[in-house]
Amino acid sequence: MNPAIRFIDYGFTYASGDKPALVNVNLDLLPGRITSVIAPQGAGKTTLLRAAAGLLGEIYNGEVKGSLQLGESAAFFDGYVQVTLAVETVREELGLPLFAAGVNRAERDARAVAISRQLGIEYLLDRHVTELSGGEEKLVGIAAALIPDVQVHVLDEPFEQLDVAHFAAVIRAAKLRARRGRLVLVATSSLDVALNIADSALLFSNDMWHSVETPSYSDVARLAMLGESPVMTFLSEHHSDPTGVRRFRDAVRRAS
Repeated sequence: MNPAIRFIDYGFTYASGDKPALVNVNLDLLPGRITSVIAPQGAGKTTLLRAAAGLLGEIYNGEVKGSLQLGESAAFFDGYVQVTLAVETVREELGLPLFAAGVNRAERDARAVAISRQLGIEYLLDRHVTELSGGEEKLVGIAAALIPDVQVHVLDEPFEQLDVAHFAAVIRAAKLRARRGRLVLVATSSLDVALNIADSALLFSNDMWHSVETPSYSDVARLAMLGESPVMTFLSEHHSDPTGVRRFRDAVRRAS
């Protein structure tokens, strides 16, 4: 299977930075799956996600290749409020990514209705964008990242502030796109969530990014012990599959 995105000896330095945010990244990201991204702060997780979405231009070295044209075939949600205030209603907000792609008004509206139903936010469609709560703004941002017909969807910390019903709805929507052959990259600070929604994972340990198929708690523990990351070591020890974690894992599987 050809990768959706391939990182080859890739590195990146921000213009304002004094050291690279990413160094010597070599990864194949395959389509048709949800891939969790698990890393402590400072590992370059968000930079890696932005590179995968084709949003970075200041290359330190190496390259990113793929079967898609980066920047035009990816949609990105970065965990912050996405409402643009360029429009009045949520319906119009969701149509903006499609408008930029030349989709006509009728199709934009139909797809806005479809994604809002998938995420359980149809009641927000005609709400003014300034009248949304923090959680509602986040759901609208996630919907805007999932509505385009692109090859790669990138969701950076999508689950914070969500209740159980919307949490499960986001997982279902992500899985639907993976079944359609898309690559869905999901970064989350919850190890339990990351391992239980994903078909594969990108793990950061020993100052390197590793790709793991069908990730498990033991995979994370093994990679955490390779390096000196106290965060990853804590996670691997804390999530050693006790009864509470098993119950949570089963609940997530049932919900999704």
